[in-house]
Amino acid sequence: MLQSGVKPPLEEMLGRYLAYLSIEKGLAMNTVEAYRSDLGQFIEGLMERLEREPITADLDSAAVTRYIGMIAARGLSKRSAARKISSLRSFARWLTANDHLPDDPTAEIDPLKLDKKLPRVLGMKTVIELINAVPTDQPGGRRDRAMLELLYGCGLRVSELCGLKAGDLKRSEKTVLVRGKGGKSRLVPVGEAALKRVEDYLEQARPALLKGQTCDSLFVTARGKQMRREVFYRRLKDYAVRAGLRPDTVSPHVLRHTFATHLLQGGAHLRAIQEMLGHSDISTTEIYSHLYTGRLKREFDSNHPRAKKKDQP
Repeated sequence: MLQSGVKPPLEEMLGRYLAYLSIEKGLAMNTVEAYRSDLGQFIEGLMERLEREPITADLDSAAVTRYIGMIAARGLSKRSAARKISSLRSFARWLTANDHLPDDPTAEIDPLKLDKKLPRVLGMKTVIELINAVPTDQPGGRRDRAMLELLYGCGLRVSELCGLKAGDLKRSEKTVLVRGKGGKSRLVPVGEAALKRVEDYLEQARPALLKGQTCDSLFVTARGKQMRREVFYRRLKDYAVRAGLRPDTVSPHVLRHTFATHLLQGGAHLRAIQEMLGHSDISTTEIYSHLYTGRLKREFDSNHPRAKKKDQP
């Protein structure tokens, strides 16, 4: 609790706002704590200035401007600065919406734009090495090989992969019914390699893992339960090591990025990739086109004679 010097209403409103984020918005504890830290620093800055000068310690445009100046002076990274400004904008919008402020003092402040971080992807040779690193002489290995083939072959999220039901695979149609974010379902085509491995698992491994038990999940453990995503994540890291790869370069999401990028490189339309990935907004999918364009540019710079020899007439 901050001491005297800051008007109680502003500090009280911060407590209510944090409760709103936690209870009504359902934000994670770490996220709420980040808001508490950022906004607490803003209020402490008001308090320190109040001790030096007889100003009104309100959340107004002057206070916002000073706070942004303080952030700039501290030399924070662009990402950290953007988060602090975003926290203040959100708090100010909430105060205004709930009639605690007459106007939003951050309305004229533009959010800092961060450069999009391009996703990591694997080359085709690396994907094959990773898949071939999974031993298939035991039921668990057959299951993991099938999961890996389906993960890369369909671009699934690991939660979607582990959440598949046995009836979601449509063998005759060569599709799988995927339940994505927000309860939205989509049908994703299944390639021959993935389909063959899943069928092998269903016929040779799944019955051995169930041992007479029943489970509606497609991928099951030796205890007859649904495969958990954190367990599969750890097993994937082990297979990366087996393949001679750094484990921190391989994850289910890297394979999802790889699926999308390889499709784009093969000539697939961005809209089709969007549907297969289950993106609600095409802008989310467009990052793969940026990645592919960057690679094309590097290929051009490395191989085109007019790009390499700049001293030519």
